[in-house]
Amino acid sequence: MNLNIPPNQYGQIDERDVKRLREFGDLLKKEFAQELICDIRQEDGALTQPVYTITLEHPADEIRYVVLLEDISRGQRVETFRIMAESSGGDQYPLYQGTCIGHKRICQLQDPFADQNPLINNSGKVITKLKVQITAARDQVIMRDIKVYG
Repeated sequence: MNLNIPPNQYGQIDERDVKRLREFGDLLKKEFAQELICDIRQEDGALTQPVYTITLEHPADEIRYVVLLEDISRGQRVETFRIMAESSGGDQYPLYQGTCIGHKRICQLQDPFADQNPLINNSGKVITKLKVQITAARDQVIMRDIKVYG
């Protein structure tokens, strides 16, 4: 069999690919370095689909990612969901809306106030809680874990 690969490079990864993989690894370490400590509870009495309340140990100015892990050992069940933030003043606003979670869904959150004029941005809002609301599912939802990164 002729693979058209010089004998001295067979089985080696090109140096350019190694460089890119290292850059990717560094980016992952940087982006997911700060997992926020929080208390996660499934709300009792939800009429239809579950709602998970995530109370942050320390209020955060910025939350970059929420990672949702669904237990799919009995099938993928979540069809749609949303993530809401609650500020220290009790205001609630949406951060993310998505479809299927599957094994793992990494939700990159966007600040809804990011395009606000910085000269008049005096909101000073910090996030104290998040809510993950399952808005549609095929059956009873079983979440394995929820992680929050700042």
